[in-house]
Amino acid sequence: LNEKVLESLLDGFRSIGVNEDSAFIASCQILAWVKLSQSERIPDRLDLSKCKLPSNVGELNGVLTQLSELESLGENSKAFRTVLTVPNEIEILQVVQIVSKLKQQSSFGDFNIYSYPLENLSKFRWSLDSFVSDEILSLMIEIAGDVKNKNIYCPWDNFSVFASNLYMLGAEVSIEIVYSSAFPWLVNIFNETNVEILIGNPIEQPGFLSTEGLAKFDLSIAFPPLGEKYNFQDGDWYNRFPEKTGSGAVLNIRHVLAQTIGKVIIAVPNSVLFSSGVEQSLRQDLLGKNQIEAVISLPPALLPQTQIPFSIIVLDNQERSSNLVSFVNGNDEKFFAKDGRGRSRLVNWRDLLDTLQQGEDESSVV
Repeated sequence: LNEKVLESLLDGFRSIGVNEDSAFIASCQILAWVKLSQSERIPDRLDLSKCKLPSNVGELNGVLTQLSELESLGENSKAFRTVLTVPNEIEILQVVQIVSKLKQQSSFGDFNIYSYPLENLSKFRWSLDSFVSDEILSLMIEIAGDVKNKNIYCPWDNFSVFASNLYMLGAEVSIEIVYSSAFPWLVNIFNETNVEILIGNPIEQPGFLSTEGLAKFDLSIAFPPLGEKYNFQDGDWYNRFPEKTGSGAVLNIRHVLAQTIGKVIIAVPNSVLFSSGVEQSLRQDLLGKNQIEAVISLPPALLPQTQIPFSIIVLDNQERSSNLVSFVNGNDEKFFAKDGRGRSRLVNWRDLLDTLQQGEDESSVV
């Protein structure tokens, strides 16, 4: 039901000239306002069942501003800091009609914010390389094992999709994302999670720090942008990068390792596995330190926004008892299905996980 309401709200904002990105955020803010009202977590002056509904953009922006100033919401008040930029006098009749109906509901009901069509989500500038299928998500989380009470780092998790799932499994999760968006705080409200969210560039200016330098997490799970390039002018204060390169793939691995005590589960372009130059230097160093635990190659064309082939690698900063590396071939036909549009979908991912855990393709590293 709430997914249909979301689409109706989107239509209402589109009809007054709001772009898709802003319409989506504004629609989710309305639904978050409804949820907070029905859960009695906001004062009467903002409670939908008791306050006067906004009739135009200016009045709606006023409500959002007041919600963003509520100390009772803590960090999640940032979900309402984004306001509409169309003229204040524009009426929002269709939106008001929908909100009036929502006021009459006795409970908010279930709302899966991720149910919004992926092809629409991928239009947003801050969603590139950050929204993966349920199968890839589940595979990477299952590789991590028991995460309860662990402090987990999920950089580049723009939609908080890894973080919210890990939180529900009992983990304490922190995400660091480049693009400023209300979305991850909205996810916290809808899912009643308490994911720690930091806006910043993990490579160029890492934000999770301690008195001794970089903060250290028990475990990291990351799906960085594939094919990213960086241009360092002033070097790195934290000595994370022995390779002098602009390769995002190499720098992403080095950064996450530097912030992790134990295992790192990270998606990488296949160039990391086969290319010469800095990629080869990285591989040799990781092998020499016995940090590579597993490599899982995946089928091509799994992502909607890029054709770059990628794999999942499992690294470990702690001393390993074996120098073996598990190589799992996820390119086998039993692990993917074609969708008829030039894309693939990961299938039988649990069998892929079993192959990894049972070490069936395990090989010795020389």
